[in-house]
Amino acid sequence: MWQFVAERDKALFAVVEAMVDKFPQNVVLWNDKRGRPIELSCHIFARAFAALFSELECVDGYFFKRFEHSWLVTQDYGLIDPYPVGMAGGPILMHDHPTSYTRPALLYTPDKRAMPKVYARIGFDEFARAVAHATDLLRAARA
Repeated sequence: MWQFVAERDKALFAVVEAMVDKFPQNVVLWNDKRGRPIELSCHIFARAFAALFSELECVDGYFFKRFEHSWLVTQDYGLIDPYPVGMAGGPILMHDHPTSYTRPALLYTPDKRAMPKVYARIGFDEFARAVAHATDLLRAARA
């Protein structure tokens, strides 16, 4: 499938991978509405990357139609998951063209109803502060 992935998506993915590698481990980004530490999540990471790269869009939904998840899409049909569910080894890049027979549609299902559950657990303002902090840390990792 590598041959179908746009060159600029490959280059962007390499930057995302490098930034994830430099991101601090076990960082606490803020406290939730109950005062508990907010740990890094796919929802936070995807939004932080989208804030730094105009060519990336954050998509919310479900992974494997069961787990609330957020990921990134590119203008050239790339799907970048900077925080894959249950995976070790870092970000993944997939080709997500609508006509592709290997499209990851069974794994990644966009659904805007996923995020209200996250906001209810963490708190909207607290979540926004965690995203801002993660964005600052990614910006520093990019330098």
